[in-house]
Amino acid sequence: MKQRLSKKSVICFHRWTRKSYAVFNSLGKQVKIGVLAFGLSIVTLSTQAVSAQDKTTHSEARESEDEAVPIDDVTILAVEKTLATVNPARVVTVISRKEISQLPVQDLPQLLEYVAGVDLRQRGANGVQADISIRGGNFDQSLILLNGINLTDPQTGHYNLDLPVDLESIDRVELLQGPGSRTIGPHAFAGTINIVTGTAAQNQVQARAEAGCYGYYNWGANGTAALKKWTLFANISQKKSDGYVDNTDFDIINLFAQVRYADSTLGQWNLQLGRQQKGYGANGFYSLTYPNQYEKTSTNLATLDYAKSIGKFHLLVAAYYRQHYDKFELFRSRPPAWYTSHNYHRTDVAGTQLRAHFFSPLGKTMLGGEIRGEHIYSNVLGDPVSRPKPVKNEPDGIFYTKEKQRNIASWFAQQVYYHHSFSIAGGLQGSYSNSFGHYLCASADAAYSFTKALEATISANSSLRLPTYTDLYYQGATNTGNPDLKPEQAATYELGLKYMQPELKMQTSVFYRVGKNIIDWVRSNSTELWQSKNHISLNTLGATFTGTYSPKNSVKRFLSSAKLDYTCLQMYLDGNNMETSRTLDYLKHKIALTCIYDLAYGFGFSWSLIHERRNGQYVDFTSQLSTNFSPVTLVDAKLFWSYKYVLLYVETSNLFSYSYFDYANLQQPGRWTKSGIRIKI
Repeated sequence: MKQRLSKKSVICFHRWTRKSYAVFNSLGKQVKIGVLAFGLSIVTLSTQAVSAQDKTTHSEARESEDEAVPIDDVTILAVEKTLATVNPARVVTVISRKEISQLPVQDLPQLLEYVAGVDLRQRGANGVQADISIRGGNFDQSLILLNGINLTDPQTGHYNLDLPVDLESIDRVELLQGPGSRTIGPHAFAGTINIVTGTAAQNQVQARAEAGCYGYYNWGANGTAALKKWTLFANISQKKSDGYVDNTDFDIINLFAQVRYADSTLGQWNLQLGRQQKGYGANGFYSLTYPNQYEKTSTNLATLDYAKSIGKFHLLVAAYYRQHYDKFELFRSRPPAWYTSHNYHRTDVAGTQLRAHFFSPLGKTMLGGEIRGEHIYSNVLGDPVSRPKPVKNEPDGIFYTKEKQRNIASWFAQQVYYHHSFSIAGGLQGSYSNSFGHYLCASADAAYSFTKALEATISANSSLRLPTYTDLYYQGATNTGNPDLKPEQAATYELGLKYMQPELKMQTSVFYRVGKNIIDWVRSNSTELWQSKNHISLNTLGATFTGTYSPKNSVKRFLSSAKLDYTCLQMYLDGNNMETSRTLDYLKHKIALTCIYDLAYGFGFSWSLIHERRNGQYVDFTSQLSTNFSPVTLVDAKLFWSYKYVLLYVETSNLFSYSYFDYANLQQPGRWTKSGIRIKI
C-alpha cells in the first residue's frame, strides 16, 4: 500500500554509490528503502558515506530535501563483501552493468583496458589469454576475486582470468588500486579485482548472438528466477573464431550457475558453480621459434558462503574449491622425433574463510581469517612422486610425475574510527605457510572530508606475495626455476584527493612502492639460462588521475558521459646489473579516453581511445637486434540501438587497424568488426 512515510521512520539517501551496498553496510541496522537510484558508474566511497556511526550526518544534512517516493519495502542485510566498504580510504573503481553494455568490449580483459593503472597485455585476443598488471606490478601480483572469493591460480598468473563467466553474467567489476593484504589476504600485492555476478532481483531471460570477422561467433543465454526468498541465476555461452592469423583459432565454453537464499532471520546463503573449457592456437606464445603451439585449459569451481547480521554484528563464512587443468603442446601437429611429451598441469585450490565486523563507540572493528590449500600435479612443476598419477582423459602412459602441496593460514584485524569528517583505519595481517614460514603486514589509512564533495586521503600499506609454482620449479630449454625463492614484500605510501559531485567526479593519487625480494627471470649474459631470482629492491613512483563527466538528464542532449584516465610510472631497480626479463618492461604512460552518447530514436554511440608508452626493450625476432617498444594508439567504437527488449549493435576494435603487440613480437589483430543482437525479457 502506498503512503507517505514520516521522516522519523525512514532514513533517506540522496547520494548513491551502487545499488545494494556502500552506505548500507556501514549502518549496523536493517534499512527500509524509499528510493533506489543509480547515479555513478565509477565510484570510490567517501568518508561521509562510510561514517554512518554518526546517524545525524545523513538525516540532518538532507532534512530539507527529504521527499520519499514509496515503493515496496526491501530488506538489506548489512554484510561486508565489496572492496569499497572494506577499503574506505582507498582508490576503488567500479564499472557498472550499464556501462559494460555500452562500451565497445566483448570480454573482461578488454573492459579492464580502460581502467587507470591497469596494464592489460594479451597473447591471444578476445579473452583467450591475458595478463593483468596493476600500478606497475607484474601479472603474478594481482589478486582475482569472484563475488569476494579468492580464485587466484597458484601455478601462474597467466590463468588468473580463466573464469567461467562472460560479460553478460557480470553486474559490476570492482578494482582496488594498490595493496590489499590487510583485509583481503596474501597475494593482494599491487591490486585486486572483484567480479560480481547474479545480483538481479527480478525474473528475466536474456539471449544474444554475435558474429564478426575471422569466422568469429559468440552466442549465449542466461536467466534469473526470483522466487520469494530464492534467487537462481544461470548462464551458458560459447565464443569461437578461426583466428586472425595462422594458429590463433579459439573455442571457449562457459557454464555458470548461482543460487541465493536470503532471509532476514536465517541470513543469506550463496552457492556458485562454474565450468570453463578453452582451447586455442598459441602461435609463438612462449617462443617464436615454435609457432605451432597449442593450449587446452579447463576450470571447475564451487563456492558456498553464508552471511548473517545480528544488530551491529555482521558475519560472513565461505568455503571454496577451484580446479584448473592445463595441457600445453609445443607442437600442435607433426612433432619432431626429439619431442616426446606435452606439458600437463592440474592445480587444486580449496579453502575456508571467516570475516566479521561490528560497531561500537570506538568505530568499526573488522576481524577475519582464512585457511587455504594449494596443490599441483604436473610432469614439469613440483617434487618427484614415488607413484605417478595418470592424466585424466589422456592416452595410457601419460602421467603426472611431480606434485607439490602448500598450506596457508592467515588472519587480519582492522579498526576504523570516525569523527565527523575525519576517519582513520589501522590494521595487521599475519600469514603462515608451511613452505615459507611467518609473515606480518601492517597498514594505516586516513581520510578527511573538507566538504561533502572534496576529500583527501593518505595511506601506508605493506603487502606480500608467495612465489608461484612456475617461479619455483619450471625447467625448460631457456628457463630454470628456483625452489629457494623468498616471498615478495613491499611497502606502499600514497596520497589521494577525491572530488565527487553528481555531474563531475575526479580522483587523483600519487604513490611510492618500496619493493623487496621482487621475483624476476634474470641472467648475467646471453649465454646463460633465465633463472627466477629475488631482486635486491624494486621501487615504483606513480600517479593516476580519473575524471568522469555525466550531464544531468535535464540538460543532457547528446553526451551521456565522458571519462579520462591517466597513469604514469617510473621504476628504480637494484638488481646487481643482471639482465631482467620482465621487471623493467612496464607501462610508463597510459591515457584512456571514453565517451558515450545518447542519440535520437533509441540509438547510442560510444568510442574509446587508448595511448600507451611502454618502457624497456625486446629482441626483434627477425633482425635479432634490441628494439625499444613503440608507442601504441588504439581506437574502438560501438553503435547500438535499443527498443524495449531488443538491443542491436555493431562494434569495431582497433578501428584504424594499427599494427602493434602487447608482448615482444606477438602480433595482435588489426581491425575486427562484430555485430550482434541481444534480447532481454
